[in-house]
Amino acid sequence: MPSAPSALPSNADLALRPKQDPASAPLLPACPDWNDLKVIHRNTLPPRSHFFLYEHGADALARDVSRAKSQLLSANWCFNLSPSPFLGPRDFHQQDHDTLREDPDWSWIKVPGMWQCQGFGKGPQYTNVDFPFPVDPPRVPIDDNECGRYATTFDLSPEDKDHQLRLRFEGVDSAFTVWLNGHEVGYSQGARNPSEFDVTEFAFLDRPNTLHVEVYQRCNGSYIEDQVRRVPRLVV
Repeated sequence: MPSAPSALPSNADLALRPKQDPASAPLLPACPDWNDLKVIHRNTLPPRSHFFLYEHGADALARDVSRAKSQLLSANWCFNLSPSPFLGPRDFHQQDHDTLREDPDWSWIKVPGMWQCQGFGKGPQYTNVDFPFPVDPPRVPIDDNECGRYATTFDLSPEDKDHQLRLRFEGVDSAFTVWLNGHEVGYSQGARNPSEFDVTEFAFLDRPNTLHVEVYQRCNGSYIEDQVRRVPRLVV
């Protein structure tokens, strides 16, 4: 993987930096989704009531979700943590699962779960009045925003052909980007709300699917969540 820069400019540095000729200006991060007020979701499906689909009425009446036409992805996932989304293995979504499993910079983590409660990162952080990061609304720091990168695999069956395939996240704190089989699927924020994506065009029926998720501890929505826990989580 290409080496990452050892330090990043702060938001204040970017605001105060004098204009330069484009040819000689250093390459700086563009405004990411998690700092962009115009972006809350990308490619998410409209919200809906919560339910499971069943092949037969008797299965639905049994109230046994293991019989539903769904697959639970709760398991141990490959995991890597960096202090900023602009540091660490930024091209990880191009790596297959087996490669990441063998990489010494990657560990295992339970999903659903909170990385700070599994020995990773700083915290947990509980606040009441003071923010645990420099206040510069609507921006959160680009150099101090822990980023958790996750990867797992799953299989589909031939029976899934001709069905719409939805990838559902029950809750991710506080924002995330998702890729399936190397294709960027979308982005969402709203830590207490489900997010669904249509992944039909990206999914494989004849071989394992590789799912990559990049989770950002903070986003511009963190400014309206000061009196809640600041523990990143992933629930799929």
